[in-house]
Amino acid sequence: LPAETIIQFIVEESKIYIKTNNNSFELNTFNHQDFPSLPKIENSDVIRVKRNALKELIENTSFSMGNQDIRAYLNGLYFEVDQDNITVVATDGHRLSIGEIKQSNNLDKKKTVILPRKAVLELTKLLNKNEHDEVDIHLSENYFYLVSDNTTIISRLIDGNFPNYAQVIPTDHENTIVIDRQDFLNSLQQASIFVEERTKGVKLAFKDSQLNIFSHSERGQAKTKISIKNFDKEIEIAFNIHYLISILEKLTTDEINMVVPGGENQSCLLSSIGDETYQYVVMPMRI
Repeated sequence: LPAETIIQFIVEESKIYIKTNNNSFELNTFNHQDFPSLPKIENSDVIRVKRNALKELIENTSFSMGNQDIRAYLNGLYFEVDQDNITVVATDGHRLSIGEIKQSNNLDKKKTVILPRKAVLELTKLLNKNEHDEVDIHLSENYFYLVSDNTTIISRLIDGNFPNYAQVIPTDHENTIVIDRQDFLNSLQQASIFVEERTKGVKLAFKDSQLNIFSHSERGQAKTKISIKNFDKEIEIAFNIHYLISILEKLTTDEINMVVPGGENQSCLLSSIGDETYQYVVMPMRI
């Protein structure tokens, strides 16, 4: 409609009429008393956090959330808040993302909640649009509230016990490799053209300070090679290639640490060198 158009709204008992000079619309309405009442914010712990810090924390972890998993507690983002830290964890059972920011929180004891996937996606949209420096998070027994200026997001929490994520993180760092992040990412993106559609698997072979990357499918095959540091053992292992790519796209340093399975480690750990704000765990696979 032209900017100067005058629009009339006429409200009657069960209808609303919308009129302009040349148009008219009639909409049926419902009784406003039938609209569910919003839960009140009471008996909640309140945390004030920098908007950009929360936005980054969610964006760098939420991609590992489960999606329509029968284990409901995986279909969301786990928040763990204590006096000194906010930790966010997501996992779908095959990969795990952990992010942590250090800040002082006015809490007497640790608080943990699981925010549903849909609420996480809406929260991300709001944080991207919002221009305020800080937001308030209210954590009650059953609800998550995010309050920012004139907007409030309220979500019921997932009822369930989130897995003990600390048990999954490799503790034996003997098999730690230093890799150029961009070289690794470029090689995986090239190899992804030829991964088998069903498994999406890529084989990594470590030997003589080299990482050889192999993929093959009905379309053909790819072999690429990059240099690595601090590793002279021979190990072959396979991963879902898209899991590795999504992690490398989140990490930002020129070089990364990659702790590969071996010894007591059953999974792979990737993190930036000198910055463990974000850690990513990936389970190997057979191809």
